[in-house]
Amino acid sequence: MENTERENKLTPFEKAYFTTVQNISLRIFDRYCEGEIKGIENILNLSSGFILACNHSSYLDWLILYSVFKNRFQREIVFLAKEKLFKSPLWQKLIKAANCIMVTDTGVSLSSLRKIYKTIRTNGIVGIFPEGTRSHNGELLQAKDGIAKIAMLTGAPVIPVGIIGLYEVWPRHKLFPSGFNKCVIKIGEPIFIEKMLASEATNCGNITKNIMVSIGSLINKKYIHVH
Repeated sequence: MENTERENKLTPFEKAYFTTVQNISLRIFDRYCEGEIKGIENILNLSSGFILACNHSSYLDWLILYSVFKNRFQREIVFLAKEKLFKSPLWQKLIKAANCIMVTDTGVSLSSLRKIYKTIRTNGIVGIFPEGTRSHNGELLQAKDGIAKIAMLTGAPVIPVGIIGLYEVWPRHKLFPSGFNKCVIKIGEPIFIEKMLASEATNCGNITKNIMVSIGSLINKKYIHVH
């Protein structure tokens, strides 16, 4: 119901624009990047809402993930997005159409937390890039503890996801795509925060590290956690 109400608020141009962008994203993934998805059973076996945590190395990361999940699995990912993207002439229409949740420089507001909680409780997917920004070189950046705090507050399982190949297609230092490359979306096994909280040694830092190490194992990248 919420998604239908949101779509009804979009103008015909915004709807057409967003549909076109999704189709282009799927074409890039399927045809030009020979896109492959591994581990989808790790999501299909879940009966609840969850947090999707992914590495971030390309402009295309969220668009590819959103388009693939919506059109292949009929599941929409509600991504957290920086406040500046809501004001960007390039991104604001896409951000609005995708129903993204705003994150400010100081963190997540109470209003945004309510949206996150509602998404999880209605069996939705909240998408988070724990690193907070795109990698400069394709390696994993130091992650922020926001994902751990959100996971602890909602009690939602975290699904680690690794994207391989999109950095080579469109890295942050390129104004336009630089070519095409084989791309793989690898979906890992759920991380159940409640089980981690049973350990006395568990804190936000340890949860964040666990999530990032899991992402790193999917893309064959080492994650070095700094306390």
